[in-house]
Amino acid sequence: ETNQPKEAFWALLDVRADDASYVCQPEGQSTWYSIENQDLHQDSEAYNECEKILNWLRNQSKAGPFLYPVDPVALGIPTYLDIVKHPMDISTITDKLENG
Repeated sequence: ETNQPKEAFWALLDVRADDASYVCQPEGQSTWYSIENQDLHQDSEAYNECEKILNWLRNQSKAGPFLYPVDPVALGIPTYLDIVKHPMDISTITDKLENG
């Protein structure tokens, strides 16, 4: 097996009804694939790679709006959580990575 990067692709990501597992469907395909949750230890290669990606995202010039959770009240958008069912931001992803 080589360490060559795979070609990027678009996929739909969805949360199953149990709210505990995820599935994705690559664009143009009819098959849905299960995404397994992994227990990533802070000394694992996978954890370190995730940390590198999050650091890279944090340092992007246009990352500002994605760094912290949206505050619908402060922003005057009370229907935000009606529209965005599973909001996500970089600080929440970092917390989930660090704390499981």
